[in-house]
Amino acid sequence: MSHFTILVLTKHGKESEVKRLLEPFDENIKMDEYDTDCHCMGEVAEREAEKEADKKFGTYDEMRKAFATRYGEGNKENWDDEIRRKKWQEEFTNPRQKYVHELVAKHPMKDKQNPICLWLVSDLRMKVGVVGLAGSRVPTIQNLSGIGTLLVVDGPVS
Repeated sequence: MSHFTILVLTKHGKESEVKRLLEPFDENIKMDEYDTDCHCMGEVAEREAEKEADKKFGTYDEMRKAFATRYGEGNKENWDDEIRRKKWQEEFTNPRQKYVHELVAKHPMKDKQNPICLWLVSDLRMKVGVVGLAGSRVPTIQNLSGIGTLLVVDGPVS
């Protein structure tokens, strides 16, 4: 079970409104089993594309330093300035993200699961008793065949 501190704003401040608004996120809702893509789908392509982007554009830390050199150090107040934010996006993050997106789109692993998926590893470890249960999103034997799906019973938004 996860625990989070949240703020729920309602029209009338009634507890029933809060319960109604939070109900779709209840981790205890159980549904009929259904398949969903494993979180690792395309992960290899994304990771390799990010490494290539680091080579071409620099890491995000390097990009921040270049931005600070070009436009000043920038304290928190300056980061709220819309002009500085637009410059950062237009000159640094947007070109990098576009490049990563293009690399992922043509990568052979873009729609494939990571062969060393952590869900798969944790599933195998559970079978031999190395670790305890990892929650309700437990991988099935399907991961072993490279399908890259999980059989889950929790609600889609939980």
